[in-house]
Amino acid sequence: MLLRGPFEAMATLLAEPHRRRATRDAELLGRILLAAGRTRLALRYLRLCYRRWPNSPGIRSKLVSAFIANGRHKDALVWLETQADRIEQVEMDGLRLRILMETDAHEAALGIMERQLATGQRPAGSEHQLRMLIALGRLEEAEKVEAAARCSPSHSRSRAAHFGTSHAGALLTELRMYRHALPMVHTAEDRLALIETNYHAACEELRHHAGSTGAAWTGPPVPRRIVQYWNDPEPPAEITTVMRSWRNISGWAHLLYDRKGARRWLSETLGLDHARAFALARHAAAEADFLRLCSLFHGGGIYADADDMLVGRPEGVVGDRAGLVVFFEEYGAICNNLICAPPGHPVLGRAVGLVRDALFRRDNDNLWLKTGPGLLTRAVASHLAQGGGGVILRPQASMRVVVRAHVPMPYKQWAGYWNSVRKKGDAERAVRAFARLSESEALTV
Repeated sequence: MLLRGPFEAMATLLAEPHRRRATRDAELLGRILLAAGRTRLALRYLRLCYRRWPNSPGIRSKLVSAFIANGRHKDALVWLETQADRIEQVEMDGLRLRILMETDAHEAALGIMERQLATGQRPAGSEHQLRMLIALGRLEEAEKVEAAARCSPSHSRSRAAHFGTSHAGALLTELRMYRHALPMVHTAEDRLALIETNYHAACEELRHHAGSTGAAWTGPPVPRRIVQYWNDPEPPAEITTVMRSWRNISGWAHLLYDRKGARRWLSETLGLDHARAFALARHAAAEADFLRLCSLFHGGGIYADADDMLVGRPEGVVGDRAGLVVFFEEYGAICNNLICAPPGHPVLGRAVGLVRDALFRRDNDNLWLKTGPGLLTRAVASHLAQGGGGVILRPQASMRVVVRAHVPMPYKQWAGYWNSVRKKGDAERAVRAFARLSESEALTV
């Protein structure tokens, strides 16, 4: 899993002689099936395992993960209720919380976290609790959790000192700025300006539109093409395996850009300003963020991240002349790893302009806010606040039925990954050391 990804790990496990598996073997196989995108098979397998080992907390945990991975959150909650007589309250809280975190049941999830904190199951300064309070706009409570996080012995001094630059810290700063700016909002224009510049104002606007479809889209449909990006011309083998799930689909074209090809396409198609903005991106993740918006605005289609595996049919995420189709993340933002769009959609035009301007200004904001989901959230909310339509907001569960998002990959362990918190070189050295040990024929235990 660490060195070569889940696909080779699964092949290694399945190549072993068939034997009667122990509980831990079954847990491991279930985990790797989920990691490799075999979500439906994992659910069937783990259900069978639970019939055999009905008192195994590990099997229960993996089974809940399988329900979630298949987008069956309601089924998972119903199943948990049927097991209430054999599961302790502490374990039940943990399992239920994992399900609630991926739905819009934020208040219920926060209630469980507070109970865990009161009983010592959750440490003071929990980042999940902080993120949930921030998502709910509870600034004063969030600041208390932040103070506890800074003093927590589980956090290094360096992390505590630089907490403000972390993802949670940046979102908390945005919330403070929102509270400061809110009293100065007097007109619809003031409100729109705040939505376009502040993530929390955008999230509040989206909550007003959740569940509604707005005005129908009367423009062109989503074309049958899939766009992906990898900065190097030759992606790693494990990335190629995931991307293969999107290729050779009958009736669908597949476009894969690398850094050089993306700059050439931007220059030739959208002009030198867009190519220059792309060149100013300081990270491959920002390059991908900008390219996906430009490509979809120009030609439409589906954009899928390189680590997103197709497990269904692309039609499953594209509605009939639905306009722009986007999905919520667990804390209320619009995720940008999977976007379905017709060409010329105004949300994407707005988003392209916002990213281009931020790249030209050389903004130092957190990437997530500057070019990623935070930016897309503001663009969608601004469009809806002006009465725009043609946007379908879908829960993440509906994405999971078709796409296994964020397949675990070895490159995410390295310090160069866009949101890595590891010190440069630490993970690489540790993994290489274990690899040398595993390859040694003289290794004894």
